[in-house]
Amino acid sequence: MEKRVDRICSFLMACLLLIHISCTENSRVEDLRKELPENIQSSLQELYPDEIPQSTEQIIDPSTEEVCYYVSFSDGIYFVFNAAGEWTSIHFNSKELPSSIQTTYEDAIRQIEAETTSPIQALDKTLYGIAFGLEDQRWLAYSTEDKKLLGKEMEHNTGLQPNQYLPDQVYVFASFSFDAEIEHVIVPLDESQSDFRYSLWLSNHIVVDFDQNNDWLEVRHAEKAYLPDSFYSSLPGDVVEQLTEACPEKNIYLVRQMKSEQTIQYDFETDDQQIWGFSIPNPDYTSPTILPDKEVRAFINRYFGGSLSNSMVLPLDSKDRVVVSLSNGFDFTVNMQGEWMNIDNHNFGWSALKEELISSEILKAVEEKYQTTITSISRPLDQPQVQYILADEGDQVYYVYSATEFVAQDSPRTPYEKAYRYIRYHYPTEISFWLSYEQGKYRALLDDGTSLLFDGKGELIK
Repeated sequence: MEKRVDRICSFLMACLLLIHISCTENSRVEDLRKELPENIQSSLQELYPDEIPQSTEQIIDPSTEEVCYYVSFSDGIYFVFNAAGEWTSIHFNSKELPSSIQTTYEDAIRQIEAETTSPIQALDKTLYGIAFGLEDQRWLAYSTEDKKLLGKEMEHNTGLQPNQYLPDQVYVFASFSFDAEIEHVIVPLDESQSDFRYSLWLSNHIVVDFDQNNDWLEVRHAEKAYLPDSFYSSLPGDVVEQLTEACPEKNIYLVRQMKSEQTIQYDFETDDQQIWGFSIPNPDYTSPTILPDKEVRAFINRYFGGSLSNSMVLPLDSKDRVVVSLSNGFDFTVNMQGEWMNIDNHNFGWSALKEELISSEILKAVEEKYQTTITSISRPLDQPQVQYILADEGDQVYYVYSATEFVAQDSPRTPYEKAYRYIRYHYPTEISFWLSYEQGKYRALLDDGTSLLFDGKGELIK
């Protein structure tokens, strides 16, 4: 009997314990949605019905300083709502997208799945539409207006400022032409199949696209408001003048810039769909250099005969003269009119000339007075009072005014000149080679595979 009573008491205690646990759990399970504003409760009912939040919190958005609400669930999903009750962010890790999101953004999800196998883990509302966060850490930009993927958003939510990762040319133009902050930077999913490199969305809803050369392609206001006067100050003055005459009210929301080699075309579009176009010469265009081939050939035939190989190059520091290298070791320089300016025999002597460039009496007088051998003759065409400048293989130049008037002066050759002259003398048939400079040394690779190395003073390193 005593055992039976004990069993009954144990059963009753168990029941009482279950009742206590049940009551305790019921007291803990309270619907936190009721703590939220009604507009957010309604949004949650549409987005994630029948799910009770694990926590809610009222916070201040650091970027806008506006009140917003953070709502999280036990399955890892969390929502951020603004005071108007609209969601601004949704994060759900690897969990399946809420059905309401799948339905609303079905087309965007289909486009994203065609581009990548990385699952979607987050959505952020942006100026352009929605930024979809992927498991592989990328954020894909989707335009809710145009219903298409725009590309990848750079540094979304990383805290990096645009001036830390944008080219200076892009950042400076966007920052100082529109008096607005750069909110989003979008780049193509595939640069090889896109005509833009960066698409910048500014805080005032202006969008600026840049091409692969970092020149702006298009400026537009996403809501078709008028472009600010600060932008027009960046345009060429004659373009602004023509635009002011054609469209004095400047009710323009879109401008395109199309650069070609010789011209720049500007197209302006107004809110009432009128279009103006103006074209100006491209200030960066340089007409192709026409080398004086005929004059060079005539000079070679006259002074050397016509059987020599030659190469012609434009010096990096000048576009008004041509340096010609001959396979007999000689170099000569002519201007674009074919007038000779300099000839250098690189120690091969003047016997190769079929006729004199200058009087042999002048050469003889200088060589005898200074006990030297002249290897270079220059004729400064812009200084008629100086007839010739002669140079020897050392560091002397001679300003010659007549057969009896000349002055000697030190003129040390540069290390580059020394190395170049060594190659031309010892390898005269090398009429086209490049002397590169790296780590304090000059290096040349010749056509026959020979590699020559010179020190910082232009001396050959054997």
